[in-house]
Amino acid sequence: MLTGKHRRTSTASTQSGTSTKRARIGSADSGIVDDSARKKARRGDQLPIAYANYELRHRIQGFAHEGIQHKHYLEQQNVKSSKKSRKGRKDEEDDQEDEHLDLWSCAYDPLGASVAVCGANSVLLLDARHGRYTMKYTHPEDQEEFYTLAWTRVSAPQGHVNVLAAAGRLGSVKLIDPLQQYCYRYLMGHSQPVLHMTFAKNDPNWLVTASADGYARLWDIGTPSNELEDSKCLAIFNCRQGKYPTSVALSADASELVVGTHQGEVLHFHLPKSKLTQWRRRATAKAAGKGDDANDKTGMHALEPKQVHPRGKAWHNGHIDGVHYIYGDDTENSHEFDGCIVSRGANDEKFTIWDPSTSKKAAPDVRRVLDYSGTNQSSGLRFTLIEQQGQKMLLSGDDQGDLRVYDLTAPKTGKGRQPAQKSKKVLWHNDSVHLIRDVCVSPDTATLVAVDSNNTVFVWAASA
Repeated sequence: MLTGKHRRTSTASTQSGTSTKRARIGSADSGIVDDSARKKARRGDQLPIAYANYELRHRIQGFAHEGIQHKHYLEQQNVKSSKKSRKGRKDEEDDQEDEHLDLWSCAYDPLGASVAVCGANSVLLLDARHGRYTMKYTHPEDQEEFYTLAWTRVSAPQGHVNVLAAAGRLGSVKLIDPLQQYCYRYLMGHSQPVLHMTFAKNDPNWLVTASADGYARLWDIGTPSNELEDSKCLAIFNCRQGKYPTSVALSADASELVVGTHQGEVLHFHLPKSKLTQWRRRATAKAAGKGDDANDKTGMHALEPKQVHPRGKAWHNGHIDGVHYIYGDDTENSHEFDGCIVSRGANDEKFTIWDPSTSKKAAPDVRRVLDYSGTNQSSGLRFTLIEQQGQKMLLSGDDQGDLRVYDLTAPKTGKGRQPAQKSKKVLWHNDSVHLIRDVCVSPDTATLVAVDSNNTVFVWAASA
């Protein structure tokens, strides 16, 4: 059951200029109704997320309430309630909110058929269209709490298959076969929780993980089979200058790794092609039984960043929730932001688009700033990028339960220094009042999925 202050009941709003007034999109009440000819001209080949109205189609309970942390919370509340009854008075701490109902991550599979959602020690697959779960994997160790998910599609003896990586409090990465509904392999190496991970864009077997142990790791996950143990840790990256890494992003050719950290530093690692080739050869040799276990640190030294961008007003203040490369889509449409980074710190109240190739240590080459004000400096909110058909959009939730959509390809408003760009539209609903932990988008952008800190999944669908 959702708690919190009463919210409005509309489904979407727009922002323009400095106005904070919200109006419904495409409703007769708002007076913003285009005739069909003008709509078609405006849409052209645009993705639905760029023009469509969205409605909240499904609101689904997660499984975070089954986790051991939530059960401990209930036990503590029962003890407090008993003490209160005996004392005949009420303590202020009796109303403490349950902080163990987070659904931490969500991600569409590579084919767009289902959405993976994680909370507590469970991972679920959701049929977003019909609003129902189709699979549940529960890790046997109840102390586990999954914080991050990542999908890939790799070659296997039986053809190409989807693999889901999940990791969290226990530090090991679980590789899950979604068809067989079981974990076929663990990637062991981190000594503290894994907070974020992502697969390489052009090498589906390569996974980068960020851990509270102060290191990031590059893995080759190997063959998706429990009959052949060929997963390898290829490299370790020292991220302790920012205390520990909180988000990671690989360039399209895997030659650059950018890491956001807990304290706000941005670390930039360079991976030469010679190193990449060496790691691939090492992995091949060890898979053939000609080397030591790749998870053995012997002879493997942690790489140091080539550049450390310090925390502060010029860069980021506080915990960095996300760093994303803007790759450029697979069309002939190039854009000035291709190769740039989008990042956000918890205390920034903005997204920053900057060029890593021209940024100096203490001076980022900022290409654009997106306004993210009014979020009470909350941390632990992920965002995602959409790059298709020459369009670049950013989707993020906020601490009020809203979803904000930004158009990165929107033209500049004039010459000189640009003001922070407002969101193109905001999706909101009376049932969504808690912090949005993560968001994901279907391949055609007609469906948006969000998970919050109160054990709820929200499915938004583009209206016809």
